Amino acid sequence: MNNTTLKPIDSGQTLDPSLRKSSGILEQLTKAVPGLLEGLFLLAKVKYLSGDTNEAKNVLRRITDQEATYSEAYILLAQVYTREGNTHLAYEALENGLSYNFDLKTHPMYHLIRARILKKEQKYEEACKLLQAALNLPGVKKQQQTETIKTPRTKTEQMISSVPISIQDRVSVYLELAEIQLLLNRVHEASILLQEASTEFQGTSEESRILLTNVDLALKRGDINQAIETLIQIKSDQAYYLQSREKLAEIYLKHRRDKKLYIKTYKELVDRDPTPQALVILGDAYMSIMEVRILEICI
Repeated sequence: MNNTTLKPIDSGQTLDPSLRKSSGILEQLTKAVPGLLEGLFLLAKVKYLSGDTNEAKNVLRRITDQEATYSEAYILLAQVYTREGNTHLAYEALENGLSYNFDLKTHPMYHLIRARILKKEQKYEEACKLLQAALNLPGVKKQQQTETIKTPRTKTEQMISSVPISIQDRVSVYLELAEIQLLLNRVHEASILLQEASTEFQGTSEESRILLTNVDLALKRGDINQAIETLIQIKSDQAYYLQSREKLAEIYLKHRRDKKLYIKTYKELVDRDPTPQALVILGDAYMSIMEVRILEICI
């Protein structure tokens, strides 16, 4: 359960049988022993990984109601809120945990969530400093993960690190920093960082996600051909394939003004994976074309 490669399932994905089994066992256990905080925490983690964020939050509140100083619960609650896209409640959860345990501030998730809020407030320099500090925190880089295991830690540090930063959040530290550097027009720094991320996460499920940010970098440089070539590298069996095709279609429409290739990209997506989600996206694409035509007529 402490495997850092585990991530919450996306909408429409099949639930892993091991998660279903774990949930059943933990529900029985916590019903029999409601004061077993470790059991409740594992149940909350299973609910989170199963995509049931509401139930995960309910279980985590049961933990903090019983033991307000349970630091792990605040970190996981922040991750749940981040998953839901609610960064302010995520930060509030961390601040609540911080009031009981100041060492919580050493967790990379604290830096990541705080930086996202600063980014929304357009405080890019502050966000940049936070994320640069996060890169040097234990657990973010492979070498740091090894050193963290070898280095003796206090009981508090051990408790906080028992909620390891997932590979998705580790990548997010890199990508958020790269995006902020692009917002600050530091294209060279962003390029170096993305090269480092590509090496760090080569061969992982997050590799194609890094490629997507490389596309933003290419667009920032005005290199449309490079952006398209990068997106074409992402194959249908890779993670973030759907996002890559959405971005590719957007480039065809906005940068190439090619409506045929825009629609063709979505049609190919539906042909490969005719899911309800893909069909909805194709419908939205046709609507976008109609809106563009209406605007052209009006102009």
